[in-house]
Amino acid sequence: MPNTNQIYQILNTINAQANTGASLVKTSTDFISYGETISSLSDVGKESWFAALMDRIGKTIIDNRAYTAKTVVPLFKTPFEYGAILQKIHAKNLTASEDKAWSDPSQVSTDPMAPIVHPVEQRLYTKQSVWQIKDTIPDVQLKTAFTSEERMAAFLSSLMLTTQNSIERSMENLANITRSSLIAKTYLAGGAKVVKLVTAYNTAMGLSSGDSGYLTPSDESVLYNRDFLRFASMQIALAIDRVQHMSEIFSKQYYERFTDREYLQFSVLGVFDDAVSSYLASDTYHEKLVELPSENKYIAPFWQATGSDYAFGTASKINLELKPESSSGAGDDIKLEKAGIVALINDSEAAGLTLDERRVRSIYNPELECTNYFHKARERWYVDDTQNAIVFTIE
Repeated sequence: MPNTNQIYQILNTINAQANTGASLVKTSTDFISYGETISSLSDVGKESWFAALMDRIGKTIIDNRAYTAKTVVPLFKTPFEYGAILQKIHAKNLTASEDKAWSDPSQVSTDPMAPIVHPVEQRLYTKQSVWQIKDTIPDVQLKTAFTSEERMAAFLSSLMLTTQNSIERSMENLANITRSSLIAKTYLAGGAKVVKLVTAYNTAMGLSSGDSGYLTPSDESVLYNRDFLRFASMQIALAIDRVQHMSEIFSKQYYERFTDREYLQFSVLGVFDDAVSSYLASDTYHEKLVELPSENKYIAPFWQATGSDYAFGTASKINLELKPESSSGAGDDIKLEKAGIVALINDSEAAGLTLDERRVRSIYNPELECTNYFHKARERWYVDDTQNAIVFTIE
């Protein structure tokens, strides 16, 4: 909640912006006098003052509060980092070949001026959505707020809190969809980009259905099996080591990528992370050897939805439809519903989102003696399936 000096500062800033003619607020007496001046303004004057108030509050939120929603932080990029339109340019690596000038000069090209074609690709990411948050403030609420600094503090806090919470919720939802889209694209690509942990465990142990110790794929009871958790932890560690070497294995054909640890993001389903901590690391003497990576780690209580009780089948599931990426709309829609997803590692450039063009508009309603506000902003996001990414499931 703002303190007295902060309230005075906000009101003086609004006074200068709205040009109300009121005196500067420095004391409680000035505060009461200021309230009387604002209450006596014309409808147009009140609308101007309210607009300045909401603009000031909006600026306070943007300048003084960093995004803290856990689902947003790993993916969020500032508008400056994101750019007006996100453009990515990729140049294919050239292939080294033997220099025949040393071994067989007769095979050397007779045309040293022959051009070397170096394939270069450009990708533009322009997905965006624009939303607004509507709010109404009655005149009587403003008059009540000016009766004391404490009530004004409560008034300003309520305005900031409701706006902030709405924005946070919207950004969280966007982050969940962006991350789920990356998981879906990675899973559908298949190959080494998908690690089916239970199947891999059974294969490594030489187990077949009916054998003692055989684990049933997609059965969440594997989360309580220490041997499986130890194996799963090893597979994640191996994958993190492997993506640091340049290859096309974990990206996309024709795109040689590598992801050093500083650019790697590790997202893990909360129940899986807790299982490793509770059933494996807690009773291991050298727990550092079996615990999951902690660098750039995001613990997801769910990927897309919680259901009514955070059941594993729901929390570990993604269920979405991916539209074609091309601006022409060419290509088929992709639908995927898959549960049992427990972890994702990806390059920090594989997905991102931002929030920009924050603004507030208002209009005064003289009949109802209230002011309607419209908080507007633009969200933008992208998923780049040419970057390194690996999905881990309990299949």
